[in-house]
Amino acid sequence: MNLVFSKKTKIEKRIEYKFIINKSYKNYVLSYLHSNKIFSSYNPRSIHSIYFDNNHFSSAQENLSGLSNRKKYRLRIYNYVQNSPKIKSVFEIKTKINNLGSKIKSEILLSDINHDIFYKDNLELITSYLTRNDFFENKINLNEKMLIEYNREYFRDNFNQISITIDNNIVFKDLFLSNKKISIDNLIILEIKFSEKYRDYCSELFKNLNISRCKSSKYLIGFNKLFYQNILPIY
Repeated sequence: MNLVFSKKTKIEKRIEYKFIINKSYKNYVLSYLHSNKIFSSYNPRSIHSIYFDNNHFSSAQENLSGLSNRKKYRLRIYNYVQNSPKIKSVFEIKTKINNLGSKIKSEILLSDINHDIFYKDNLELITSYLTRNDFFENKINLNEKMLIEYNREYFRDNFNQISITIDNNIVFKDLFLSNKKISIDNLIILEIKFSEKYRDYCSELFKNLNISRCKSSKYLIGFNKLFYQNILPIY
């Protein structure tokens, strides 16, 4: 398999709110968004995200402990078609400092792929390439730990200031210990992203939805479901 880096972009700091809600509530959420002039902005896509961590799951532990400055490393593939000879992927370094998140995104073309891209041999080749080319920023012993699959819908307000996504049909797969899969078909994840100056507006807007915010990322939810009883916490 060949991997070729093409370009790097940075997404500036923004606030992110997350909500985990029952799927039966989705139509109400969509109706509420439309009533506030927030509409679909992009065709829905399937997303496959490979998350990288060390064998102590330090990234997950930092999130659990509430560390104010932390990072996650993942490779994301949109609208994946099995056995494709070429795949466009995006490697992301996601930084969270207190309530503000930012991302550095690097586009990487995967080609001459043997079998499914998520086969163990292919994942090891991807990790080796990322390590050799310092995508992990000198972090040592990072390797593929989890695959998260889901379908994502996209929404924006009329002023293009608020970005909203709804994630459905979420599946977590263990890439570390057992290849175990766990799905959460009955839940959806609503994420709202905006700049600091729209904090009060967004807080007021979504307060009326009567749903509770959640601080856990999909990676942390997957960690809790797949690994928590098998990994000793670091103190």
